Amino acid sequence: MKINLQNLKPYFYFYFRYILFFLLIQMAFRIIFLIVYKDLDGDAGIQDWLMTLAYGMKLDVSITGYILLFPTLILIFYTLIISKS
Repeated sequence: MKINLQNLKPYFYFYFRYILFFLLIQMAFRIIFLIVYKDLDGDAGIQDWLMTLAYGMKLDVSITGYILLFPTLILIFYTLIISKS
């Protein structure tokens, strides 16, 4: 039972673009949030904004993982079904 990875390349490219899409959307919303509530941040500078984005990336990766749980399982099962045929 050998899996031909050449046939699966389009699926993996789509999957990784999907991951990147969710991470970029979440980062864009965080930047929008920081811009909208800029008057409430007090003396926060650019370093604080960058740290907010860095710390938020951990949460973004976690949420993206939860969102992609079912598509990942479907991709794994689809790969196994293709390899058996």
